[in-house]
Amino acid sequence: SSPTGQPPFNVFAVDPNLQTPYFHIYHLSLQRELFKNNTVTVSYVGSRGEDLLMVRDLNAPRLGSSFSNPQPNRPFATKYPDFKHIVQLVNDGRSWYDSLQFTWRQANWHGINTQYNLTWSKCTDYNSVNRGGGGDAGQYENPYNPAGNKGPCNHDVPLNFSVGGVYKIPDLGAGRLGAGWEFSTIFNAFSGRRAPTAAAPTSSTTPATPTSTSPIPTSSRCPPTAPSGPVAATSSAAPASRSGTWPS
Repeated sequence: SSPTGQPPFNVFAVDPNLQTPYFHIYHLSLQRELFKNNTVTVSYVGSRGEDLLMVRDLNAPRLGSSFSNPQPNRPFATKYPDFKHIVQLVNDGRSWYDSLQFTWRQANWHGINTQYNLTWSKCTDYNSVNRGGGGDAGQYENPYNPAGNKGPCNHDVPLNFSVGGVYKIPDLGAGRLGAGWEFSTIFNAFSGRRAPTAAAPTSSTTPATPTSTSPIPTSSRCPPTAPSGPVAATSSAAPASRSGTWPS
C-alpha cells in the first residue's frame, strides 16, 4: 500500500525502560469521645506518586523558537527531516498530596444522627493535564526539565466541608406503614478549582489548545483517591495545568 500525507510526521514511542507507576499512601488518625455519643476524629492523610506517566517531545524546538516555522529548530531536523514531534511516554511524573481532616459525629440525639467533616488539603504534581484524556495531551513547558512544571494540581480543592444527618421519625401509629421512617439530608461546600493557564502561541514549543488524544491508559492518569479512614470526607490525591498544542 502507498503511504498518504505530507511530511513531516508525528511519531509516538514508549520508553523501553518504562516502569509501573506507584503510590505511597499515609494515614494517621486520633479519635476521642468528648461526651456521650459525641466523638471527634483528627486525621492526616497523604500520598506520594512516583514514576507517573507523562509524555515528552524528544524533538521539541529550542525554547524561544518561532511558532510559525519551528521545524528547522528541532534537534533531529537534519537527521530525520520527515519527523516533526517525537512524543515519548515516560515515567517523569511525580505527585504530592497532604491533608488534615476533621470529623465530629453525634449519635442518637433525640433520634438524630449527624456528622460534620472538614478537609484542608494541598495537592501538587508535575503536570495534571498531561495525564488527561482526549484534548488534554499537554507537554512540559521545558522537556529537559520536568521539575520545572511542578505546581498545584489542576483538580486541587484546598477546602472541603460536608455535613449530613439522619432523623428517625417517631412511630406514626399506623402499623407497618407508620413505622421505620427516616429523613436524611447532606450539605457540601468546597473551594473552587484552580483556573488553568496557557501560553500565547507566538514563540513557544507548547502553545495553547491541545488537539491530540492522550495515549496514556485511564488507570494511570491520576493519583488514586486518598483514603479517608474514619473520616467520611475524602479528597483526591494528585500544577495548575500548563497545557499546550501540537504545533502544525
